[in-house]
Amino acid sequence: MIAFLLLSKMDVEREILQIEIEADVNHNFDDTNVKLSQRMVYCQMKDFIDVEISDLKRIDNNFIIKGMAHRLSDQENVIFIKDIDIKSNSEIMGIPAYNIDGVFVVSISRDSAWEIISEFYNHNEKRISILERFFDKFLDERKLVIKRSELPPIDIYSTDLLEKTILLQEVLLSDSNIIKVEGKPGVGKSHLVNQMKFQKRKVLYRFWVSNQDKNYKARLEYRNFISNITKELFQNYLTKTEEDVINKLHCDNLILIIDGLDHVENYNSDDLPHFIDFINKVGLNSKVIVLSRPIKTKTNWETKFINNWNLEQTKIFLDELYHLTEYSIIKKIYEMTKGYPILVSFLAKHYKKFNNLPSISEIEDIDDCTPVKILDT
Repeated sequence: MIAFLLLSKMDVEREILQIEIEADVNHNFDDTNVKLSQRMVYCQMKDFIDVEISDLKRIDNNFIIKGMAHRLSDQENVIFIKDIDIKSNSEIMGIPAYNIDGVFVVSISRDSAWEIISEFYNHNEKRISILERFFDKFLDERKLVIKRSELPPIDIYSTDLLEKTILLQEVLLSDSNIIKVEGKPGVGKSHLVNQMKFQKRKVLYRFWVSNQDKNYKARLEYRNFISNITKELFQNYLTKTEEDVINKLHCDNLILIIDGLDHVENYNSDDLPHFIDFINKVGLNSKVIVLSRPIKTKTNWETKFINNWNLEQTKIFLDELYHLTEYSIIKKIYEMTKGYPILVSFLAKHYKKFNNLPSISEIEDIDDCTPVKILDT
């Protein structure tokens, strides 16, 4: 359990570079050794019963436990003992300890170790099972050296869209710190993000990527939003405050892009004020771009609008994504859809499958219809 605790610290804090279990060394602190950037820490685990602080002492290069000598390493030494009654006077690797002449004694049981691990992953509970499977695989294969670079990737929500992005249009941004890019459903707001060119690095958060997304509901919760951005910004699992995140965005000169805020208003409206408040706070010192359908909640953000494609943009899209090049078909699709991207895509798929287009009467009053109604037709 202690080895798994140390592995968890490596995963959460990302400061430990390597852990080696049952190391072949010339001393007795060989259960686990921990490599950090500037030092090595050698650990011994003991499950003694009725050990008291008076039973522990250091004599030269040995640590004595109930009369038994344990040879020390020439680096930092830690001994983990189950439930010894000590009052911490120091710490080692962030763990409370009792320092006896340079040897760190840690009192810890399996239950208390597990409580620490659970607290590590308070907002990322699923990560524990991922790390357990990872650890078990290493042990099964007798791989006793685990490097930080071998840890499972930090799990953040995917921002990949199912459909390929075709570079067709752009929105001219202003100097305002907060800009909302607004457009009707299916007009291409999410794809627009992939076309935006920035001199600064960006952090992108999408509330929606596809109907098959298993994280769809979780993405809409504010606590998960902060947790996800924290992991992306800091590249670890340490819990950070909202203020920490805002300061990191500012200090690293990053642009925050939030795609699909309307999904929060429609499906988790209780959290919407938290998102708006956060955006306003970030916007005090950093740039924020919010892409959304029109929402009922009022904001004072500068708004840019994204509209339908023109004929040339429709032509490029149909050629690159669906390999439709016949001008009469392209023109017909454009006239039927008025360049509404989601409907252009729908008709292109229809044509590729049936080799014809539905009659014009099936798509009337295009600006008054929603894509869902059209698709239902």
